[in-house]
Amino acid sequence: ELAAFRGAAASFVTSAVRQLRDAACEFDALGSQGVANSIWAAAKLELHDAALLRKGCEWVAANAGRCKVQEVMNVLWAAGAGRYRPAVLQKLCKHIAGQAQLLKPADVASLFHVLGLFGFDFSSQLPQEQQAALLSRAQQLLPQMKPSEATSLYWGMGMARLVHCELFSQLTETVAKLAQQQLAAQAQLQQQGVDWQQRQQQQVGAQVRQLQEKARLL
Repeated sequence: ELAAFRGAAASFVTSAVRQLRDAACEFDALGSQGVANSIWAAAKLELHDAALLRKGCEWVAANAGRCKVQEVMNVLWAAGAGRYRPAVLQKLCKHIAGQAQLLKPADVASLFHVLGLFGFDFSSQLPQEQQAALLSRAQQLLPQMKPSEATSLYWGMGMARLVHCELFSQLTETVAKLAQQQLAAQAQLQQQGVDWQQRQQQQVGAQVRQLQEKARLL
């Protein structure tokens, strides 16, 4: 049933993508939320259409003042998922940086991951104050991040060559600790597996001895 539902949903979204990418489809009628949600939904279903991504990114960049930062992030995330580097990437980033304090941990992780994926040059593409705003927000949210978010942020900063800053040093320590914790957890699971196997062997051995004792008494 789940597979059938996913198939039906994918078919519906595929049809919707064809309509959305059509030049006759006016994004103004959908509004910023409709545009962002449509493009995000297509990307989540792995329907990466370059024409739709281009149209969506350009519309959001031209109407950034009407868009919430989460809506801009949704479109940028979809572009990253589809490996589509928008020509308006710099403008989208400037808009996001201007609302950096509204970003959530997952937003920050996704943003830096996408920018790292595209090889975005912070030093030449963003004013110093906007770079500082994004890095400050990322540092502020780091304690709240899930391990996967911290790792994604770390990877993105490394790919974007943002390695000579306090945040990257903190992330290096954080990721190292996470790796140690993961190794410890794996070792614990393995030990639990060994302990369980030993208990099973002991139980089987006890049952065999009981059967042998009963057979002897017979």
